[in-house]
Amino acid sequence: MSSARAACVAIGVGGQLYVFGGSANGKDILAGAERFHPHLNEWTQVPDMSFRRALFGVGSCMGKIYAFGGFSGKSVLSSAERFDPVVGHWEHLPPLQVARADFAFTTCSGKIFVMGGITYGKKVLSSVEIFSPEAHCWDFVIPLLHPSAACTAVAINDGVYVFGGADGRQVSNLVQRFDQMSKDWECLPPMFSGRFASIAVVLSVPYSSIIDPDSSETSVTRREPELLRDSHGTGIGNAANNSVDFVYFPLLKLGNRFGGRFCEGLRIRKYLEIPQRF
Repeated sequence: MSSARAACVAIGVGGQLYVFGGSANGKDILAGAERFHPHLNEWTQVPDMSFRRALFGVGSCMGKIYAFGGFSGKSVLSSAERFDPVVGHWEHLPPLQVARADFAFTTCSGKIFVMGGITYGKKVLSSVEIFSPEAHCWDFVIPLLHPSAACTAVAINDGVYVFGGADGRQVSNLVQRFDQMSKDWECLPPMFSGRFASIAVVLSVPYSSIIDPDSSETSVTRREPELLRDSHGTGIGNAANNSVDFVYFPLLKLGNRFGGRFCEGLRIRKYLEIPQRF
């Protein structure tokens, strides 16, 4: 990339990769954005966001990219904006109802979900907002069962899953699921490790080689889309026709075949220098 950056956000749209915002040195927050063309193997600049953002969220609906919330370097943001890659233009959107940074976000059934995070006073949030491009507004839904910041989320079918995070006292291993049919949250079996600032991924693996860490044999079976997570006896899908539906990933345990080493979406985060009044 042309700029070194941390606490940025990336998304793939239209076969190209976009990286937005972040911080180059832990103090100065960026508004800049870059686009990577896989076929050309090169980066190009795209128009800057209207606001400098780090620890924020992005989503994609109908070929457009949405950016919302985050930390500007001076304050927590509620602002939201939308980028049209075709015309190369940002437009302002209605703001979040609660300013927040370092929250979980995902897109499900054509709507953008924003969950938890931190706000002024370093308060950890449980509130959840949904943006509908058709209604052009943010609406509250039932909050998380457990407040969480630095958590991560993915969507499968009509379910939204939120993993881990921290509540200001301890790091969580909880998994919370929102069912769009019942409009309610439930707790699922917890992860083996508490983790925050992690990443989760959903894989579509119609026909896959399933590796059993405790076996030298490889079997081929049909698998429904699933969350890769830590479990004994569950292997790793690996096939030429695998497709990645979402690019965030909570936890991946590599079994004995790989020497028992762990490859986890956990990075030790040193928070940006947030003023005490935040």
